[in-house]
Amino acid sequence: MVAASWVNGRCLWTLLQGSTTSPHAQRATPRRQSHWTCKNARSARRVSTISCTQTKVTVRRALLALHATVTQTCSTWVPEGNIWRLSNCSSGYYVFPPSSEAFNAAQQKCMPCVKGEECNSTTCSTCSLCQQGYYKAAVSTDPCVACPANTYREETGAVDISNCVSCLAKSSTAGQGGQSSWSSCVCDINCYRIVADSATDACMDCPPGLICDGSSTAQAVVENSSWVPDGAIFRLQSCPNGFFVYPASIDAYNAALQKCLPCKKGEECTRSKCVTCSPRAADSYKTAVSTDACLKCPADTYRATPGAIELGNCVGCPDGSGTSKNT
Repeated sequence: MVAASWVNGRCLWTLLQGSTTSPHAQRATPRRQSHWTCKNARSARRVSTISCTQTKVTVRRALLALHATVTQTCSTWVPEGNIWRLSNCSSGYYVFPPSSEAFNAAQQKCMPCVKGEECNSTTCSTCSLCQQGYYKAAVSTDPCVACPANTYREETGAVDISNCVSCLAKSSTAGQGGQSSWSSCVCDINCYRIVADSATDACMDCPPGLICDGSSTAQAVVENSSWVPDGAIFRLQSCPNGFFVYPASIDAYNAALQKCLPCKKGEECTRSKCVTCSPRAADSYKTAVSTDACLKCPADTYRATPGAIELGNCVGCPDGSGTSKNT
């Protein structure tokens, strides 16, 4: 059934389904006013069909097309005075013109949500900004899309995948998408991060002297070695007996190299906390890189200078002389 009424010099025609009002309206302008028979569209159960001497077939086709469109979008229209007002649309659409603009009955329609906005409800009148961690790059009825793994988005309304911020090097979201904060980027298993106050705080490489799990803590490889936080890095302070701190001078550029190394040939450290190794006094030697102390030269030999690295560096006493005991 088709209902019609004159509004502002144009005929407002409405598709009716059975005996109930189906308020899906469209406006058309006849070539001559006498071609149309219009009655009050508010009397939904008593309206007559449009009478058009020349364009009845055209109107019928247009109404069928209108019905198909309205059925597809599942919009809801309500009578208001002598017009139909669009109340809400289906999921993914919004009512146009929006409430923030001047109302114009002739412009009413359901529009797909714009970039960076969505409406996932069964019925929609407005669209909302994509939530944090999501984006939408096209005008469509589709919902917003989660930012990919290893990225995040802290603001709402992202309109492109490029709005998703990549995690810093040596960190990831552990395969999770749709992340809304930089703190979702956790350090890789072979890294650590002591300072985590902002998105620019980087993950540090785990030095060979530590075992790291991506957190702010680490375990020493060499038992009783001493490590302390120093700004954004762990600093090796001392090593146990028989080791020395490597490298000797630590900064941000070589912090990833830190470890306890055993003393070199000809050197030792017999203290409980060692930073460096040093040659033992004369009359001793050490032939291997190890945590062992230097050995005394055997009886009837001597070594005048420290740092001997071979037993052969211990010189035998001259003929007719010897040592009373091991030196």
